[in-house]
Amino acid sequence: MVNSTIHSQRTVARLTVLLVLMMISPLSVACTVMEFMETTLPFNAPELSNQDRLRVAEMMIEARKWPGATIGADVVAGAYVGERNRDRLMDARANDVKSYLKQLGVDENAIWINKLTFTEDMARNRNGDMDLHQIAIQLVPLCERGCGYLCNDPRVMPTSNAIR
Repeated sequence: MVNSTIHSQRTVARLTVLLVLMMISPLSVACTVMEFMETTLPFNAPELSNQDRLRVAEMMIEARKWPGATIGADVVAGAYVGERNRDRLMDARANDVKSYLKQLGVDENAIWINKLTFTEDMARNRNGDMDLHQIAIQLVPLCERGCGYLCNDPRVMPTSNAIR
């Protein structure tokens, strides 16, 4: 009981200090700038569909509007436990997405691939229905001195604004 009370008091004290710092600091700006898509592939299919490729191309068009930023890509290339040859399938999906992103102009060193095996629990929604997205692609700005300036640029549409 005493430890719980002390922990609560410390938490309140930390939050108070944080709020005071936020009030006396210069205007804080935070936002999220990115383009995101995820897709469901037919079981055992190693490649993006033409429709998915169009979506990625549209994301790149938007990302090219980020002034002074280069484009990076976080990719999840996954396979469901029920798919055949999961490791080869994840590799094929990763290579397909990486190759396409390179064709669209993303530098190979700015593409980060995460391979993931989706378990039965991961592949189902709250209702128990299959809700599987084997590929997820997030385009992010890469800026030498931070990308905070993008939050106030009229050419950029942030996906979220946290603090103004």
